[in-house]
Amino acid sequence: MSVNPSSRKQQEGFTLVEVLVTMVIFVIGMLAVASLQMSAIGNNHGAYLRSQAMWLAYDMAERMRANPVAVDNNNYINGSASAIASCTQASGCSPAQMAQNDLHEWQNLLDNTLPNGEGVVCVDSTPEDGSGSGSPQCDGTGDYYAAKIWWYEKSGEETQRFTLSFRP
Repeated sequence: MSVNPSSRKQQEGFTLVEVLVTMVIFVIGMLAVASLQMSAIGNNHGAYLRSQAMWLAYDMAERMRANPVAVDNNNYINGSASAIASCTQASGCSPAQMAQNDLHEWQNLLDNTLPNGEGVVCVDSTPEDGSGSGSPQCDGTGDYYAAKIWWYEKSGEETQRFTLSFRP
């Protein structure tokens, strides 16, 4: 039983083609896995930012609940955000000053936690509207306060918003 030399050459080349096809399929599969991984990382980061925005909104609600005099005087709505040094000392500060200090600290937290984070606190009967702190569309009516927070995701391409309606 002798083997024909011409059929032997055909068999040797066929194995190389199989290996090349296998490599192409393997590379396509690895690219798909890498794409899924990148998508999962992006979605995970977006979820992290949303949870931070939720935490920041609840933080402001708790600050307001701790200072009911300033809430009754609308110091959180019409007040300016400024650091008051006496609010961090044992001597203390007035409720209006505490509201200013709370707003200042909250704005700093927004800036440091969320990409291009900004937010407002207002009384609003339709809290799910508004397109940023420059246009929050707070109507000043209703029984609920709204903490509206905006930030950018995906390199500034998409504006995201989280709104918390609450009664202090």
